[in-house]
Amino acid sequence: MSNAKKGPVERLTTEWPSSKGRDVKVKDRVRMADGTVIDVIGRWTKRAKNGRKVPCITGHIVSFPVEAALSKDDGKGKKVGDRQNAVAAEVVHAGK
Repeated sequence: MSNAKKGPVERLTTEWPSSKGRDVKVKDRVRMADGTVIDVIGRWTKRAKNGRKVPCITGHIVSFPVEAALSKDDGKGKKVGDRQNAVAAEVVHAGK
């Protein structure tokens, strides 16, 4: 028999502050450092190698600058509607 705790697990993070200190919530529209605008669909926390907790967000791309469309990672580029992850502290709220 497992000693695992039943029921909801306590969140690692309870706040997702943007670069301006404002809480980033689901359904907010935010702008990333590269100019990409996303609608937030989820919030999560990653743990850095040093053990620090890093609040992150996931969203659907609404728009992006032409330079951001050319992805250096996989050569595929970005499209409107794609999912995009970001560190919450590196985004700012954008108008709708």
